[in-house]
Amino acid sequence: MNPSKTPLISLSLCLGALAFGCGASVAPGTDSGADRISSDAVVSLPDVATQPDTGIVGSCALGTPARVLMPQVLFAGQPLGLTVEVEGAGCGCALSLRPNGLSSARGFDPTLCNCCRDCECVDSGYRASELLGAPPAGRSDYAITGEMQRRSVHVFASADACSSTGIDVREVTVRGPAEFQRPTGPNLYWVEVTGLHRPCCRNEVGFVNQMQGNAFTLSPRSCETFGCASACPPEAQRMPVQFTATHLLGDLRPGDYRVTVGASTVAFTVR
Repeated sequence: MNPSKTPLISLSLCLGALAFGCGASVAPGTDSGADRISSDAVVSLPDVATQPDTGIVGSCALGTPARVLMPQVLFAGQPLGLTVEVEGAGCGCALSLRPNGLSSARGFDPTLCNCCRDCECVDSGYRASELLGAPPAGRSDYAITGEMQRRSVHVFASADACSSTGIDVREVTVRGPAEFQRPTGPNLYWVEVTGLHRPCCRNEVGFVNQMQGNAFTLSPRSCETFGCASACPPEAQRMPVQFTATHLLGDLRPGDYRVTVGASTVAFTVR
């Protein structure tokens, strides 16, 4: 049975998988990635053998990202992380981020391996993360296979180059690996912030991060990532624009945490 054609079945049993458990039959989460490819097809990668006797597919396949977590703005010394989430595509799959050199950007293939093809169940989803170090000042481009557009990360030498005013934080969400059955890589926790700001030309939002004990305080900054062709009007006269920005909290140890962004505070537990 091809895992990509397996229906969702409540309380399903995993048949034929000797080395893998059966995933919970949970509907895939809402896709918030505006840049993802709409097709849910899984494309097989060539030249890898299969193991038909056990029902485990030894070949690998490209998964379509349902959500990608990566910052748009960093300040000198802040670490760069990458997390890709993929919807369930069978039982017992392992997701990895394989580097590729297919473009001028630094590229990653979200790759599902060792899926159980004869299991009448579907895992709730998969998550893979990478820590990529602290990049130097400037712009770096990244290509995640399955997304139609590249992602750019802008690193500023100082937060003083960005504006701390005119930013209205509306919603703060912490995203971690707990909801995924088989996360791979470091267990990265992220905060996702949505709101409004008043950019001059094209601004992205980043965060100055202060941590005391298990409490994070994030101060948003609106950073100009492209030069303006003409002078900017005063901030009060600029049109408010919606933004969504992510910030890496890190590979956190078990415990209770709190993150504050503007007037919003979210408490969460790492188990």
